[in-house]
This record gives sequence, structure tokens and C-alpha cells, in this order.
Amino acid sequence: MQQSVLRILDTYKAAGLEIMLEQANAYAVPYASKIINAPSSCSGYDMFDEEIPFYQIVFHGIVPMTSAPMLQSDSRVNFLKTVETGSELLYAGIHNHSSVLTDTRFDHLYSTTVSFWLEDAEEQYIQYHPILEKIYGMQIVAHETLRDYVTQTTFEGGIRVYVNYGDQAVTVNKMTVPPMGFAIAEGE
Repeated sequence: MQQSVLRILDTYKAAGLEIMLEQANAYAVPYASKIINAPSSCSGYDMFDEEIPFYQIVFHGIVPMTSAPMLQSDSRVNFLKTVETGSELLYAGIHNHSSVLTDTRFDHLYSTTVSFWLEDAEEQYIQYHPILEKIYGMQIVAHETLRDYVTQTTFEGGIRVYVNYGDQAVTVNKMTVPPMGFAIAEGE
């Protein structure tokens, strides 16, 4: 199976086509022009002390990637994972009410009615785009959990992104990170 997929990817690449892949495996990443829905958390099947965005640590700055689509039910945590990993935002939306997808192969796309989340998407873009412009194409050089619910991702050039998943504001490295929010520090 893997060899068949590689032959197809070789054919597309030789034809000069750009290839967008979803959650690309390691053997497929060299062919990707963009990866969408990159994994940003563990499966939950194993027990870990903490999550490390290994996928983004390896591939950020090498191939552009997006987070999982923002869905209304987990939008804030997913948005913070996107910021933590320096990924691009991704939204899944339909014009009709998402109930039209019930009992179809797309019924996992609940909360995709655009009118429900369009304002949130605009706000997220306004908050995050200035940071993304600074870290886009930069490799992740370090990632650490500073304390419960607070992470620091360091990108090339010393740009540090702090994310607080907790419900209290936290001060780390002279930066105050709001609850369920983020902050950025530049330079050494």
C-alpha cells in the first residue's frame, strides 16, 4: 500500500502539481505543499504525563500546516493549540444548518454552520495573524511546559509564544498570560 501511494505522489510531484495532504505520514510529508488538520494532541489511547507537539516540532518551517478545523464545541482549546504550535487556522463551514448532515458520512461536522462561528473566526484571525506573520516558516527550536497548563514554544530568532490553558492569569518570564489565552515575547 505505501509503495502504491509513493508512486502516485511521485507522479504528481513529477507533473509539477502542488499536493495538499491531511495528517500526512512521515513518508508522505516530503511531497506535501501543505498539510491540513495536522495532529496537535495525543490520541488519548495511551497515558502520558504531558503532550508534546512533536509533529509540529519536526515539520514546522519545512512545510506549511494547519490545525484541526475549528468546531464550535472545542474552538478555544483548538485555537490555543494552533497558537502553541504555530499552525495556520482552519475552519470547516457550510451555509445551511449543520443538521442537514445528520446521518450522513459527514455528521461529524457538527457546529459547522458558518453563521454560528463567523464572528469568532474573525476575532481569532485578528488576534493571531500578527503572531503568525512573525513565526510563519520558522522552525520550532524548543517547546516546554513551564507549569501546569502553561507552555512555551520558541521559534527561530528567539520568538517565544506562551499559552495558558488554565482558568487563572499566570506570570512567567515577566510575561502575564491571560487565562485561556496567550502572549508573545520577541528577542533573547
